[in-house]
Amino acid sequence: MDDFTYTLYDHSQRNKDLHFDDQLLKTIIEVRKPTSLLDIGAGVGWYCEAAVRLGVQKVIGIEKTPDIHQMEVFPVIVSDAAITKLDYGTIDVVLCLEVAQCIAPERVNGLVENCCRNSNFIVWSSAQPGQACPTGINLQPIQYWIEKFSKYGFIIDLEATEKLRLSAKVEWLKANICVFRPMKITLISPQRNELYMLPFFYKHYDNLVDQYVIYDNTSTDPQVFDLYKSNPKVRVETFDTGGKNSSVAKLNIRNNAYKSIISDWFIVCDIDEFIWHSNLRNYLADCHAKGITLPKISGYDMVSVERPTYDGTPLTSIIKRGIANPGYSKRAVFQGCVDICYKTGAHYCEPKGKVLESPIEEIKLLHYKWVGYEYAFEKMLERSRRLSPENIAHGWSFAEHDLIGGNNPQRWRDGFEKMIKESTQVI
Repeated sequence: MDDFTYTLYDHSQRNKDLHFDDQLLKTIIEVRKPTSLLDIGAGVGWYCEAAVRLGVQKVIGIEKTPDIHQMEVFPVIVSDAAITKLDYGTIDVVLCLEVAQCIAPERVNGLVENCCRNSNFIVWSSAQPGQACPTGINLQPIQYWIEKFSKYGFIIDLEATEKLRLSAKVEWLKANICVFRPMKITLISPQRNELYMLPFFYKHYDNLVDQYVIYDNTSTDPQVFDLYKSNPKVRVETFDTGGKNSSVAKLNIRNNAYKSIISDWFIVCDIDEFIWHSNLRNYLADCHAKGITLPKISGYDMVSVERPTYDGTPLTSIIKRGIANPGYSKRAVFQGCVDICYKTGAHYCEPKGKVLESPIEEIKLLHYKWVGYEYAFEKMLERSRRLSPENIAHGWSFAEHDLIGGNNPQRWRDGFEKMIKESTQVI
């Protein structure tokens, strides 16, 4: 017997009553309101046939059993979803019910990948250890599947999962049902007049985040607003500090803006802070699966003699050298269950709530402030001229505070050249 061979069901009404859950399907349709549905492991097509009756316009059934056509109630496609790539575009709902336990562990990734490729809403069920399943060769706990789906950037939707479990009539479906969906990442960033850096910023984050919430501090350059409008993922909020560079106002945004947003993860950063990982979305999905809510981060000051011109090349492909800076090991990535409690400047925090840190630092924060000395120095000088009274009184924004009145330009030049000499390849 191979890893997916099983005895054909007794397709009697009694067997349908045991395996088919009409109430579950009705609830899926109520929750998702799908116009398309893909059933992987459709058997004779009970769910497909019922979905059509319930008004779903496009229904596709996939089943591996070669002679299934002898008993089908809906015309299914014979295909092995653990091996064959399925690509039907974006389907509203993928069903994969009690299939995976019949697939050997070394082949099951193909099934999971097919589910993730075809939909953003996957209704999944697989027999768990201890469940009576004569044809099962891969009975696994739910956590096993949560971690499998995390490799493709998907997480369990606890609210939808609970709703479907409560509606299900078939006992093993009540215990096994999980809903998986893509993870959502929201980036929050206070900015002002960042015409130069914004294209690099978008290039780095567009494939990583699902939405930007940019808090604009009364930018005076109209081209900045054109850039905001050019990106469909961007939502702009404004805050007015009377033209002053206020650490208090920015701290309030960093500590509170995310609390009114529904998202799985938040990145809270400045325009010159690029969160880097070889596969950030999958890494964060894996953290989510393991209950990690606050990954540790290692910070680096990235340096370049020349300021690059944007031509579509990622900044991380142009400037790869820097020096470690513990002050930039900022906890810039976290889940909403964490009350982040940043201190002024957001370099440090005292997090509260459901906090579980990653055991090691696998994320890097690349601080692209020093992309050419003249550019960096002029930015600091401009900000120093706008320091708020609170910043001046408390010595906040150290670099800008140090430059009040044009002090110490040579010291900063010497420091920059020292960074260039001591820099090593970071990425």
